Amino acid sequence: MTSLELSEPEQWLVEFLHRETQAHAQLPRPSDSRYSCTAELFLDRGRFFTPASARTGTDDRHDCAGIDSTSARALPAGLFYAEGWVWGIRRPTIRSWRATAGGMAQEVTCRRQARAYLGLPLKTEAMVTLMLQQNVPLLHADGMLTPTTLQWLRNGVPDGVLADAGRPVPGGVNGLCS
Repeated sequence: MTSLELSEPEQWLVEFLHRETQAHAQLPRPSDSRYSCTAELFLDRGRFFTPASARTGTDDRHDCAGIDSTSARALPAGLFYAEGWVWGIRRPTIRSWRATAGGMAQEVTCRRQARAYLGLPLKTEAMVTLMLQQNVPLLHADGMLTPTTLQWLRNGVPDGVLADAGRPVPGGVNGLCS
C-alpha cells in the first residue's frame, strides 16, 4: 500500500478514471451538471472494496452479467448491491457485485474475482426502487448510461441512497474532479 493507502490495482483504476475525467473535461459541459462523466462521479462518491478471497457465486457463469432487482432483493442482511468500475485481469470494466459493510467485494457474476473495486454501495431499498422504476441495471445498461446515471451526473447522488460501506477514495487522488 502507498501513503494514500491504495493497492497497486486500485492505483491503476484511479489513474484510468483520471484519464477518463481529463478526456471529458475537453468536451462542452452543461452549466447545470455536477459531473462531466461517471469517472468523475466515482472518484468523488465511490468507495473502494477489497476483493474477497474466493468467489461466492454458486454457478459457473463467466459472462459477468449484472445483479438484477430480483436477486438484489434477496441479499442477506449486511450485504449491499454495489455497481462501479473494477480492475479485472488486464483492464477496467463496469460491473456489479455484493459488498459487505466491512468493505469486501463478493463476486457473484464472474468466474474470476477482480483485482480492485470502486463503486457506489446502495442501500437495498433505494436500489430496488430505482431499478424497478427504470427496469434496467442501475447505472449502466449494456454500456449505455441509464436515467439514474444521467440524473446523478446532473444533480449528484441523493442523500440517503448510499450505504456506509467500503473505503472512500483518499483525499488527494481525486484532485482532477474539482
